[in-house]
Amino acid sequence: MSGDRIFVAYDWPFFGPVQMRTLEQLMPHVGGIKFDMTTKCAEKYSDGHITTVCTEAREFSRRIGFKRIFADEKLKGNPDAVAKAVRSIASTGAWGFTFHADMPSKSIEAVVKSRGESLACGVTILTSYSEVDCYQLYGRTRKDMTCYLAAKLRDAKANALTCSPRWLLALAEAGHIGYDKLITITPSVRLENDPRHDHDDTMLVADAVRAGADYLVIGRPIMDSPDPVAAAQRYGEAIATARSNRSMV
Repeated sequence: MSGDRIFVAYDWPFFGPVQMRTLEQLMPHVGGIKFDMTTKCAEKYSDGHITTVCTEAREFSRRIGFKRIFADEKLKGNPDAVAKAVRSIASTGAWGFTFHADMPSKSIEAVVKSRGESLACGVTILTSYSEVDCYQLYGRTRKDMTCYLAAKLRDAKANALTCSPRWLLALAEAGHIGYDKLITITPSVRLENDPRHDHDDTMLVADAVRAGADYLVIGRPIMDSPDPVAAAQRYGEAIATARSNRSMV
């Protein structure tokens, strides 16, 4: 399936019949679904009890056949706290989850040890960060900080990383031994003429795949489209073409 490499991002703070129908239509055309704090923090009164939009949408997604459910939690904290959170996430059967790679190594190691069968994916530099933002926070450029955090993830034996597609080639060129063992899950990709939204750094789908992206997270260009299925198909076709061209190089 051409869209198997797509994680569609569900970031609506509500869930109802319209959203159910959208997910049912999208399921055959994408490889997985991602939920973040938008849905986790949105509470809903249902059947006499309080639940979150994330819980309701996640369980519905599982029932209709989504195999890869990605919890974009962006965990950060002390080793004991993140370990407990990771075990809770893993118990839901999540395919994978995210945590901040700028935590101390002890916390990252606690995440990896507690992940169970779930994929531990470290977040490097958020794609909404500008060069100035990154330098103010870390005293390094986005490129340098991404390479530094990728090395930390490699050393801690994490499974995956997420970063701007722009820095995938930088990671490969940096020569980090073992980098190729990290699955790359990349947001901030667009087809030509699609809006950038709040991402400071975007890249075309074909360029991201050529740079080494394994999975692409695509949210608003699909979910906010007048025809989400057609949008997913366009992205899937672009990924398939780029992967085919990459394999011939």
